[in-house]
Amino acid sequence: QAADAAVVVIEAIDGVKVQTEQAWEFADQLEMPRVVFINKMDRERADFFQTFKDVAETFTLKPILLQVPIGAEEDFKGVVDLISQKAYLYGEGGKSTVGEIPAEIQDQVESEREALIENIAEADDELLEKYLEGNVLTEEELMQALRTGTLERVFVPVLCGSATKNIGVDLLMDFVNGCFPSPADRGATTGIDPSSGEEVERAP
Repeated sequence: QAADAAVVVIEAIDGVKVQTEQAWEFADQLEMPRVVFINKMDRERADFFQTFKDVAETFTLKPILLQVPIGAEEDFKGVVDLISQKAYLYGEGGKSTVGEIPAEIQDQVESEREALIENIAEADDELLEKYLEGNVLTEEELMQALRTGTLERVFVPVLCGSATKNIGVDLLMDFVNGCFPSPADRGATTGIDPSSGEEVERAP
């Protein structure tokens, strides 16, 4: 109850587990914003899109892709950020460099980015109207709507990486910093005053 949001870590190998569902239910009860981090993308049998599908079929909160992985299993080497359209490639120690989006996933990136923009725009009526009128949305507009949609639990963003190889962890931290709530965003909390037994409200 002291947390303002949750990072739900799901393995790319075997998807959603019973413990994941239990943790998700707690987050639902507390109306917590959350992000899904699909981990162990470097392991054998890692399947990002199957795990994403598993999340979509298990939970009612709509998952949206923020990233597309570059490679998988032993060839996993980075991610493409769909908002900035930058490819982050990781070397030893998790040091990232910005590179070109691999040609073999360029079409997939464009398709997923279009879907992402539509999903993000749903969190902001003005932005949705602007998008439907054919206007290009700026990165700043998308990030603001992404934060709004995350806080209001319109959707749950999905990122990926490998914790042991430190791939994608920096981008997860950037997301937490930019889109998760401060205590002030969570609003007042109600509870019972132990001395009087009456319900009281406390602001953050």
